[in-house]
Amino acid sequence: MKSEMVNACEQEEFVIEHLQNVHSDSMSSNHYHSNFEVYYLTAGERYYFIEDCLYKIKVGDLILINANDLHKTLKGSTDKFSRILLSFDRSFLKDISECITDIEPYLCFEKRLHVLSLTPPQQTIVEQLLYDMLEEYKNHRSGYHTSLRLSLLKLLIFTARHAGRMIPGAGKKASVKELNSIQSKILQAVQYINQNYDQAISLTELSQRYHISYYYFCRLFHQVTGFTLKEYVNSIRIRKAQQMLNETDQSVSEIGERVGFEDITSFGRAFKKVAYCSPLKYRKNNEHVQDC
Repeated sequence: MKSEMVNACEQEEFVIEHLQNVHSDSMSSNHYHSNFEVYYLTAGERYYFIEDCLYKIKVGDLILINANDLHKTLKGSTDKFSRILLSFDRSFLKDISECITDIEPYLCFEKRLHVLSLTPPQQTIVEQLLYDMLEEYKNHRSGYHTSLRLSLLKLLIFTARHAGRMIPGAGKKASVKELNSIQSKILQAVQYINQNYDQAISLTELSQRYHISYYYFCRLFHQVTGFTLKEYVNSIRIRKAQQMLNETDQSVSEIGERVGFEDITSFGRAFKKVAYCSPLKYRKNNEHVQDC
């Protein structure tokens, strides 16, 4: 079975895998990407940090990760868990989805619901589609590519139908972990970082702003988000830098400065750690993709 780790510069069109009875997730250091993800928990319990929210995930929950959503799974109350994760690029369904006129298959991602808690009959439908895709992906029988696309499309239509009936944020209210007042402050700090990523941000400043001791803030931030403060800030900055590299003609040094880095060296180092390539290579690769 292929790994879920995907190079930020060269992602596969479609990957699916089933991890069973594991103690920790094999999640890569790349916690956002242009692919869409569907995560389905089959055993155990997890917490899922997505953008600026924390969700408690139970068996039968379907988690929807939109392209470029920052996300990370965290340990729940059980030592072991099992999950199915599929990752796919929009191009994987491009030809077939363009023929659909009566429903938007990506609606489930665009409404940003993130968590769908399924009833037992709904779980049966989703599990059958996921296991069919796992079987096709593993064996590569004749016509497997078409079979994968059809099953994925059925899954997206199924979730889009349910997403169409739901109010954005409804999943959050049903699934968010109950936090104490100090943990809630960490999510407030996350929102502050998201809005002020281009400014100098330090642990000292944040701990003082939210009236939490320096070392306790550091520990809680990692506990709630799964990231160290530096990892999180750099991920937010690099994500914005990638958008600017794609959409503007600004130089790499200008972009690095605009997203909060003090110099081109620290920007290049942080960019390569998150995206696995230099800013210039990233821009060149994406110019090629857009030309195609």
